[in-house]
Amino acid sequence: MDTVTPEEKQAATWQDALEYPSSYQMGYMRSFMEQLEWYRLIPRFNNPAYFVPSSNGYAYCAGNKENTEMVVYFYSYTDESVAERLNTEKNGGVMTGTVGSLVPGAEYTYRWFDPVNGEYTEEGAFKASALGTWFAGLRPDDTDYVLLIQKA
Repeated sequence: MDTVTPEEKQAATWQDALEYPSSYQMGYMRSFMEQLEWYRLIPRFNNPAYFVPSSNGYAYCAGNKENTEMVVYFYSYTDESVAERLNTEKNGGVMTGTVGSLVPGAEYTYRWFDPVNGEYTEEGAFKASALGTWFAGLRPDDTDYVLLIQKA
């Protein structure tokens, strides 16, 4: 998160902005997406066939046509009034949800990517249910995280 005041941002040049933490974070996300066939990902926003949140958390989902690769971005608000109510660890901010439309019975791998520092933090494997679903459990903490799911 940038700790630059609105006044400082107003006075900043674009060269100054290149050194903001968020500028580096955009680079981390670019590197993350370049590992994927990102151009084949189809946005599945608010479509319960692909992802059903288990709490009031915030997430966006995209997957390829074959549902062999999915990306779910869990984001956090920095606005304290919203974070206090909905997105803190105390109020379920580490909750994820159920991923759907997976290949029934197929083996998948998952990895958690931290877009703030550009590192993968946790990984594992699972078998999709007979209905093609999987409950993702808890994310590493209540900050932004990306869940990458790939068919093994």
